[in-house]
Amino acid sequence: MQYYKNIEISKRYHVSLTAVAKWIEAAKRGRIELQLHRIGVRAYIASTAKNQLVMDELARQGKKFINSRSRKTVRPSQHFYELYSRQEIFDIIANIEKHREIPLQYVYFDGGAEYWDKYMQKLLSDETPNTLTSTLKLLELAHGAITNLIGEHRRINVIDLGVGNAMPVRGLLSHLLAEGRLHRYLALDDSQAMLDIAERNVKAWFDGQVNFEGYVRDILTDRFDDLIAADSFDGSDSLNLVLLLGGTLSNLPDPEHTLQLIHRSMDRRDLLVFTRKLDTPQARTFFDFNPDDSVAPLPPSQKMIPDLLNIDESFYDVEQLFDPTDQARYIRIRLKVTLSIVFEMGGRERTVTLDKGEALLLWRARHQNTLDVIRQFDRNNFELLNTSKMRNNEYILLVYEVREDAGR
Repeated sequence: MQYYKNIEISKRYHVSLTAVAKWIEAAKRGRIELQLHRIGVRAYIASTAKNQLVMDELARQGKKFINSRSRKTVRPSQHFYELYSRQEIFDIIANIEKHREIPLQYVYFDGGAEYWDKYMQKLLSDETPNTLTSTLKLLELAHGAITNLIGEHRRINVIDLGVGNAMPVRGLLSHLLAEGRLHRYLALDDSQAMLDIAERNVKAWFDGQVNFEGYVRDILTDRFDDLIAADSFDGSDSLNLVLLLGGTLSNLPDPEHTLQLIHRSMDRRDLLVFTRKLDTPQARTFFDFNPDDSVAPLPPSQKMIPDLLNIDESFYDVEQLFDPTDQARYIRIRLKVTLSIVFEMGGRERTVTLDKGEALLLWRARHQNTLDVIRQFDRNNFELLNTSKMRNNEYILLVYEVREDAGR
């Protein structure tokens, strides 16, 4: 018989694990009509249509009888409404309401991009191998392989997806400039503030030799082929080198969809360079994202939106954990109270309520080993051309071309 794991019920019905355990105990005693599935001495709630109806009602009743003393109501600050557009506010509301998640792209507002830039500077000076320094090293080692794969093409467009502060691509741009092959550098990011930092850096590094083209694009939803379509008519002399570096893909809620968008944006002769951190015991315990030596449980960029929503620190506990079921690291806040957030737009109000014990996701990083990565790209019709790995087996670089998709 199929059955639910307790964590699945908790997420689906937005109730605490303690509440699920009480439902199971009540079913054992015949107090509620839930069919149980037993494995040894443990009991789970069976996956049946009747059980779903019973749990719907239990969740509804639970919300109805919440102790009012543990309920808090907050309203976002005026700065929240000044900082984000109407569409962005709707997106934040929808993600909190449907997914119990604050989308990562919104943490780069109001100084968040500067915090990230400082964090990158910290990584650059760190003697311990990390995502930035390992990406730089892997790209440097791959210069020869990339040159060979580029072949006779003389006009190379570099499309940098999720550019950040552009630091990872600096060496590759220098290499292509030295070869006289760099034609265009297109930086894509969903944060204008991040693009501004990247442009500032590129201008300082190359003193005008590289023409920075920055575009606000969300790789969750946006293709980029419109930006390079004209170059496809330049004949065999032009080639696009697409970069997807660091933790960009692992942080996304739907990486498969993003890979499909990238595939549909690339030409058959284009190349995709991908780097990432691999799953290791050490990687599962890494949560230090503070831009300095402080040990705050939430770095400033991740604490920003809860603060803008006026969610007081006393209302939640910070959780930093690796979930072996999801194969992902999470940073989230677990509510100690039932919380209602009242949003206002155009004179109307909309309330989003999160129950005591629910978690609000602030950050994720999916974990993969080498085989997981290769299988993921294969599923999305990419053909592997070259791969290299750091000696510590924590970081990998792969070069792909697109494989023809019969349904494209």
